[in-house]
Amino acid sequence: MNNTTELARKHTSIRRKNTKLIINLLRNKPDSTFNVGKTLNLSSGGAKKLVDDIASGGIIAKVQAAPTRAGQGRPPIEYGVNPSYCSVAIVDYAAQRASLLDFGGAELDSFAFDYGSGISDDDVVDLADRVEEMLARHKGDYPVAAIAISYLGRVDSRTHGKILSGAFRDCNVNIYEYYKERFGTEIILRNDLQFAILAERRSGAITGDELSCCYLQIGSGVASAMLIGDKLYLGAHGIAGEIGQNTLLRSTDAARIENYLDCGGLKRALRAKAASGEKTELSGNFGFSEILAAYRAGDELTKKTVAEWAREAGLLIKNMIEFMDFDAIILSGGMTEFGDEYTDEIRRTVQGYGYDTRIVTSGLKGNAAALGAFEAARDAIIDKFSEERTAHSPERATIEENA
Repeated sequence: MNNTTELARKHTSIRRKNTKLIINLLRNKPDSTFNVGKTLNLSSGGAKKLVDDIASGGIIAKVQAAPTRAGQGRPPIEYGVNPSYCSVAIVDYAAQRASLLDFGGAELDSFAFDYGSGISDDDVVDLADRVEEMLARHKGDYPVAAIAISYLGRVDSRTHGKILSGAFRDCNVNIYEYYKERFGTEIILRNDLQFAILAERRSGAITGDELSCCYLQIGSGVASAMLIGDKLYLGAHGIAGEIGQNTLLRSTDAARIENYLDCGGLKRALRAKAASGEKTELSGNFGFSEILAAYRAGDELTKKTVAEWAREAGLLIKNMIEFMDFDAIILSGGMTEFGDEYTDEIRRTVQGYGYDTRIVTSGLKGNAAALGAFEAARDAIIDKFSEERTAHSPERATIEENA
């Protein structure tokens, strides 16, 4: 490889990196080319050339700057992401909702769906029909650039085939391949928790200073997702974080970890205690909503049992910390509805083993998977734009050289 070729490759790599940095900077909030250059340590002239070049591709555009006070002169020209550049479709199987958003994040359309007790091949096709109808209503103004699908269970990160999923147990459709062939656009298929932790990174409890963090859902089952070095960790096949199915004893499903931590296990434990004659306000074939109401009303047995469940969760987190050395644990799921007392008991248990790992409850609630799916789709769109914008374009090489 001669020096000219090597230099060209270096220029292309730098251009691609700076293109992504600028778009990601402006996706957070609009800003002037001067501030972009200052933030990225580029000259004002170089920053302007880069921003103008990116804007000519349509992904960013000039926005109305905030008015200045009298005597301060004309406000600077600011740029932000262009909402009409494209649209992103979200198919959220966890929330049973599909939506279409513009590139700025404003919702254009949505609908709810219900798959009952399980998802069949026909259900996948029927839902795709409705998604196609939604896209067609906005095709002229907002061409779809990506579809992000929030999956229940785990899919193989290489083949996109299902690995673990109760909801899709009777479904034989490879959803990724089906959507890719049918819609011919970028498809992002991930577990709902893998999307949720990306939402926490963008606008939730993750500060950005963590070396590793875990999103732990304790609700109907127990599962997690992980960021290692600010990157989503999937493992060799995409099942990293699937801990609820682990067993404490070799020969029985009853020994699965989730049976001692989740809402279903709590319900069974309280029913058994009530049936044995322990005093409680709970009666009959009660469910989780009745348990939550009894807890908030101060029912002694319910509060005692929830505290036991919190200590079991704390023990699990202690083991996870010892295995992965997380900086932060973000809790979500139905069990967090027991509030600060539940979370504080988990913290005390973990601290009792000598660990001061930050443990917080997600503030994004049920929106986390959809928010993360949208951000993952925007990441893919920005990556593709940056790749295409800087490929085979020697005429733009001097932009970086002068920046």
